[in-house]
Amino acid sequence: MGGTESIPVQPEGARLKKIYLHFEEGDEAHHLTLKLTIPSKWSGATIDRLKEFFLETYNEKRPNNKVDPAQFHLEGPENRILRGDETIHDTIKSRDDIYVKSGPSTFKHKKDPLDGRTLAGSPANDDHTEEREREAPKELVQCKNFGCREKFVDSENHELACRYHKAPPTFHDTKKGWSCCSSKMVYDWDDFEKIEPCTVGFHSAVGNQAPVVPAAPIALPTPVVAAPAAPLKSIDDYNKANPDAATSVASITAKPAPPKRTDGKAKCVNYGCQAEYFVDINNDKSCAHHAGAPVFHDSGKYWSCCPKEVKYDFDEFLKVPGCTVGPHKDVRD
Repeated sequence: MGGTESIPVQPEGARLKKIYLHFEEGDEAHHLTLKLTIPSKWSGATIDRLKEFFLETYNEKRPNNKVDPAQFHLEGPENRILRGDETIHDTIKSRDDIYVKSGPSTFKHKKDPLDGRTLAGSPANDDHTEEREREAPKELVQCKNFGCREKFVDSENHELACRYHKAPPTFHDTKKGWSCCSSKMVYDWDDFEKIEPCTVGFHSAVGNQAPVVPAAPIALPTPVVAAPAAPLKSIDDYNKANPDAATSVASITAKPAPPKRTDGKAKCVNYGCQAEYFVDINNDKSCAHHAGAPVFHDSGKYWSCCPKEVKYDFDEFLKVPGCTVGPHKDVRD
């Protein structure tokens, strides 16, 4: 990425990136893919500068199909629109496939073309323009589309201005995500905020919540006199009248109690314990166990009394220390 343009300020943490740029508009004979290595010192350059560099190269390689860079914009993976004034460092990852698409670039910080002001990413304004901009502040409106935190000027709103989610967020146990992108559930809050929006459209001061539909008036039902209920018969009465029935008490074989051990030991059935212990020395401080039952959700495992201790390996789950102390408990207790 050469040229006479001054080298942009290198962002902190910038690294070399290798990407693929694709032009696939129009006839296949005019398509072009370029493998590009972006040095770290160019990470502060704008997306529009990257677009212009690529299309300058394209015009050299395809002189019979020269294009105007102003009539195109760049898109990343999953058709993610890259705004012209954002930086390579903030928007592009190494090994990304970047595509040139028809339609001019959009801008995160768009300036009013009136009074001679220009779009961000184009040549710098003169001192008089900047002064007029300070003297005429614009009223910003907070966008309420799901996942969008930007403020916008109503007169500058357009169909590609907002990247947002179509449906509200969903939180289940420790997992977080958007109900329109249910395949991208995460556990960490920072990862949740990084989930890419799935929709592009206008900013909205109202948001994309579903409209509230007034409930229809409820008609009062006509009273109905119920027939008198048949008298209930007890099980004891039935068993006395039918001593040979399969459901009688005499015909049901009680489940035998577990055999009593002769070694003075028993196996604890408290959650998270399962240890063998001597019955005669059992006391109120013998057993560290969990007060709640185990919970298995997707690949996560935890105790309902300790929901923050989520484990994904079963052995690690079994090692979570008990949160309650008390006596061991036998299956007979």
